Amino acid sequence: MKLADESPHLETPLEWWFFQGFYEGNNIDRKYFMLSLFRQKIEKDPPEKEKHVFYLINSTTDPKDNSFSFLSQIHRDVLDNLNDAKQLLLLQDESGNLDPILLKAYMDEIKTYGPPSPIKVITDPVYLQADSLSIHWDDFSLNQKGQTFILSFKDHAQKKLIRIKLSPLEKVINLHDYDVPDLESTYYNIYPKMKLSGKVDSHSITGKAWMDHQWGDFNNWFFLNSDKRRYLGWDWIGINLNDGSDIIIITHRDMEKNEIIDRGAFYHQPGSVPKVLSCVNMKPTGFWKSPRTHVVYPVKWKILIPELETELDFSPLLEEQEIPFFGIIRAIWEGAGKVKGIKKDKEISGRARLELHGYCYIFDFKKYLDAFSSKVDKRIESFFPKNMSNEKVEYYLGKPKWKHDSDALSSVLSQPVWDLISRKGRRWRPLFGLLTLESLGVNPEQYEELICSVMELNHTGALIIDDIEDDSLLRRGDDCIHIRYGKDVSINAGCTLYFLPNILIKNNSSLDNNQKRKLYESINKTMIRAHFGQAMDIFWSKNLTAENFKAWSNDSLEDKILQMYAYKTGAAVEGGSEAACIIAKANKNTYKSYKSMARAFGTGFQIIDDIHNFSRSPNWTKTSGEDLSSGKLTYVIYKAIQYSEKKDADLLLSILCSKEMRNNPEKLKIANNIIRESGALSLCKKEATDMIEREWENFSKVIPMTEAKIQIKLMITGLTNFIYET
Repeated sequence: MKLADESPHLETPLEWWFFQGFYEGNNIDRKYFMLSLFRQKIEKDPPEKEKHVFYLINSTTDPKDNSFSFLSQIHRDVLDNLNDAKQLLLLQDESGNLDPILLKAYMDEIKTYGPPSPIKVITDPVYLQADSLSIHWDDFSLNQKGQTFILSFKDHAQKKLIRIKLSPLEKVINLHDYDVPDLESTYYNIYPKMKLSGKVDSHSITGKAWMDHQWGDFNNWFFLNSDKRRYLGWDWIGINLNDGSDIIIITHRDMEKNEIIDRGAFYHQPGSVPKVLSCVNMKPTGFWKSPRTHVVYPVKWKILIPELETELDFSPLLEEQEIPFFGIIRAIWEGAGKVKGIKKDKEISGRARLELHGYCYIFDFKKYLDAFSSKVDKRIESFFPKNMSNEKVEYYLGKPKWKHDSDALSSVLSQPVWDLISRKGRRWRPLFGLLTLESLGVNPEQYEELICSVMELNHTGALIIDDIEDDSLLRRGDDCIHIRYGKDVSINAGCTLYFLPNILIKNNSSLDNNQKRKLYESINKTMIRAHFGQAMDIFWSKNLTAENFKAWSNDSLEDKILQMYAYKTGAAVEGGSEAACIIAKANKNTYKSYKSMARAFGTGFQIIDDIHNFSRSPNWTKTSGEDLSSGKLTYVIYKAIQYSEKKDADLLLSILCSKEMRNNPEKLKIANNIIRESGALSLCKKEATDMIEREWENFSKVIPMTEAKIQIKLMITGLTNFIYET
């Protein structure tokens, strides 16, 4: 069969060559491979200085030993041209529908520190001919010679060079010649069946392969109707059935809404004219959650094709076939699989490959954070259930001499605690601990219950006690626990949460005795610091007078407030990072870097929380101005007094120091306005973010780039940039 000319089309913005199939040989079990080389044109001014940058991914799936290996690499020119690559694979401007704050944070990280591991940056030049298909880059080469593709690449699991020849068994199919949705401005050549021969090192191999070559402007592949405000993704599946026919199905999605925009399908029977299928239905039937990106992919599908009287089930050879990809795409799921089912009342089967693109975009920080919350809650509930059983009480306390009363414990422990937990806090503390552990190279799965329960239940206990101490009325948009259940129940429940999760340390079989001892010491130190910080806060509130304020201000009050924050709020975050370092057995320099970054984050977060305390937004779930009405000397209030004109500063201080004036709505309104007009809110926001950024810069000099580290950065950026109207 005659090949089409698959030379580069350098005039187009984007192009890729895609190969997938299998090979096998004597003493070589069948392995499934995929390789895709991307070329992107970077527009320059003047145009003659335009550049072409390259990305390469390849993977090998071995179903016999359930292994999956991959390579994802970019050329150094990609990083050097980030500012000019404001389209398609890299990024969009801030007017688009990705979260602009997280988008900026993500791209700033990449610009400063490079792509996350294991994406590789290659400096070797890419040799590409404009008038023929001849591309050479590092271990990869692709040539078209006569009626054959010659492809070389490395199996990165076995470190072996694979050299293959691919010859088409059918003539090329150009989908641009058919009425397939979304291909008006895109050219798409397909060779669904190719004969494969070659060598792995010196061993001969044979097999079959599939080849795609696509080029064009791709606006309607990546953006909705060429509108670069909405990102699209796609589900692509290529099927080779054992009756010799081939099927391609392409589904485009609005990934923010997860809505299908359109679906096109194409059928090819050898000896017949290829045809577009008018109606295809695909429904996901199984999912896999990535431990790396925490994205849920639909990896099993039911496929219905009425006009072919065909029903197929797709299943992957392995569920874990995710490949990291550079840029805001973050990763794709690109997996070998198989189909089986019925075609015209006869059993049929075949091999297939599924590509899931766009599932890793981050459109909204709250939804991004919420995706983790359900996992945290499940882990907490497995340890501390909403309704106690005698078996669970026995797990905590041991066998009773007489009899446990699980109903009573449910009433005064589980019910008030889960009342507060179910109000959906942001759960960022356990998430921070899990991501820290992951960034240290440890799979957090076997430690999830420990980290989630210790960090979130300790925090929940502190909230219950803190609200009693502050005489607070609202917590997360509803009555405080002591208002609803009484102080006796609340104090007991809060204190129980300080100690109960420690049971999980003792019972975790993955920890050695030295790690357990260090974790006990770390939690004990964290709780002491938190309560010392709270003691400082209580002291200032109980003894606040104008005279005392002046004396305290002359004795480094600003630094003392920050130290109080470092203990009261930062200690828990610092403790989470320390726990992760203990579990990962990190060295001293690594621990020191995490500790400093976590302390700055916790302290800065408390300052941001103080700012939000003056929010008038209905989304703010505490009483606006509650810190002021409670007579609390927060960093924001201190700064407002310092930066207001003397008349306003004196009035604000007098209201703050007088319980009677603080309880007067008109006086409280005046004080709130003085704080808002002082500039303290924006000043404190800048101080908090600058503090975190300085520590992050130091942190990044020691800690290598990984997906988990980037997710820590995104979490920190998102939490410190919640916008509430003040």
